[in-house]
Amino acid sequence: MSARAIAAHYAARGWPIFPVQPRGKEPLTLIGFKAATTDAAQVGKWWATWPDANVACVPGQTGHVVIDIDGPEGEAAARGLGLLSEPTLIVTTARGRHLWFTHPGGTIANVVLAPHLDVRADHGYVLLPPSVHPSGAVYRWVGHLGDVKPLPPDVVALFNGQHQRSSAAPLPERIPAGQRNALLTSLAGSMRRRGASAAAIQAALEEENRRCSPPLDSAELAAIAASVARYAPATPVHRGEHNGAVTDGRAPLSDRSDDGLTHIRELLTEPEDVVSWIVDGLLPAGGLSVLAGKPKAGKSTTARALALRVSRGESFLGRPTTAGPVIYLGLEDPRRVTRGHLTSLGARETDNLWVFTGTRPEKALLWLEGVLAHVEPVLLVADTLQHLLGVTNLNDYAEVVTALSPVLHLVRSRRTHALLVHHAGKGERVGFDAVLGSTAIVGTADVVLLERRREDKVRTLTTLQRVGEDLPETVLVLNDRQEPTLGASLREYDAAQLGERIITWLADHPDATEQAIIEAVEGGSAPLGRALRELLQQEKVTREGKGQRGDPYRYSPPRPAPKGLGENPDHTESPAMAGPKVPHAPSGGPGGEQGDLSEPDPEGLFDPDVDPDEAARAALGEGA
Repeated sequence: MSARAIAAHYAARGWPIFPVQPRGKEPLTLIGFKAATTDAAQVGKWWATWPDANVACVPGQTGHVVIDIDGPEGEAAARGLGLLSEPTLIVTTARGRHLWFTHPGGTIANVVLAPHLDVRADHGYVLLPPSVHPSGAVYRWVGHLGDVKPLPPDVVALFNGQHQRSSAAPLPERIPAGQRNALLTSLAGSMRRRGASAAAIQAALEEENRRCSPPLDSAELAAIAASVARYAPATPVHRGEHNGAVTDGRAPLSDRSDDGLTHIRELLTEPEDVVSWIVDGLLPAGGLSVLAGKPKAGKSTTARALALRVSRGESFLGRPTTAGPVIYLGLEDPRRVTRGHLTSLGARETDNLWVFTGTRPEKALLWLEGVLAHVEPVLLVADTLQHLLGVTNLNDYAEVVTALSPVLHLVRSRRTHALLVHHAGKGERVGFDAVLGSTAIVGTADVVLLERRREDKVRTLTTLQRVGEDLPETVLVLNDRQEPTLGASLREYDAAQLGERIITWLADHPDATEQAIIEAVEGGSAPLGRALRELLQQEKVTREGKGQRGDPYRYSPPRPAPKGLGENPDHTESPAMAGPKVPHAPSGGPGGEQGDLSEPDPEGLFDPDVDPDEAARAALGEGA
């Protein structure tokens, strides 16, 4: 059974899913797990595009919580929290297993219960069988949905940051198997809230363990104490004070603290951030970019085209975009200029684009916060940075950082991308040093886009990116609507121009040596030499001679073919007009097939009589 058919069956059962990199964990959708859906048409399109993609879901959307256990240390911690007291639905993974529990309600964030023991529910995702781990291990179901159990109450209480306080009953004289972990974890949590250390908690558990029938071993008690001690006390204990069993004059330390510090062991277990893009590979959600260039370089033209394309979810510079509301602040050009250019770009009344023109409002940041809350845009374009922020001295590093920081805060919290149009400095500054003002502008931005217009009127764009790959300097070509599109790299463009000059000169001076060409054609010896060799490879010039003293290489235009041969000469598109080559996605799975969405339950997850591993082996192969 194809991976596409398996994905379709998850969706048909009401599980919102999304595609993930084959043999990987990186979402293939622009907005990550937020794209999860049960829509059969969308699921079909995804797996037609990526037929070998892994399948993932957000457990909370299926009514579940998943506990991710990695290795023996994770197993010990899970045992200490009572997560292994009753069997539940399991997925085996490359390094351990996922335990599936029913969702207790509310919202559960990604939580680290202990080292190698993580929680995924409403704000994270997990791979579903038969996905393939980067190591080659295949995820497999063990059990069926009917096996899913509720979470232990004290684990639910940990999610809420508290245990049942006033209603906690005293410990019974005898604690039977099946209740030992839960009751002792509850006791440990009560002590931790009052500031007890891990050692004090373990000592108390050793004492109360005498009530258990049979008693837990010391390793399990230590795991309970260590797990609960990771949480901060309800009332912080200050160094030097005595509180309960703290006898060494120091407060017990948790891995996270109210002052924002995170211990390295907590930091290393945090899941990798998944970058969501407003413009794929270029403008990240919640990011800040600066589009800089000298006057008449085309900055505003590019910015307005970007705003219009994103508002429609149409590609920009050949890259997919995330559709959504867009705000364009035209603070420099007259209103008629902004309206006229948007009209020439084909703006429509139905476009999800909000435009402001004129001078900066008083209390601009408060005003900006208000419009962001009103529109909730995916993209904010401010033309220009200086007109929005009103920085007195752009060369003052501290002043620039102070002005940009509130903007960063506003867009990061909303997952909006802010693009600020800005000027380049006077003179012939090199590279991104051309951006006007303090280095704080380039240092603060996630992406810097630099537009340039050369003396020969060729426009170019290059980027410097904190995330994603830098774009080498590339030719910008304006279409008939005055909208920029990407052409060839500037190096390729310049090489093509040199090639054309060489061919033109050779037409009047055939049988010329390389030295004669270098002396006659403007462009520099090294670039001309490279261009000449590229022309030779493309068979646009011919070469005779042995390249030796007395018989140097001599170059000429190609001799015309005899009539009747080659009636249809090849057409070569100008590199300046040729956009980047984008591979077309296949129309179906392997062999172009679309897959059968009506096949029976592939995993046995929903049907207890079906082997849950059989479909995984059939779809992706053992260890594929």
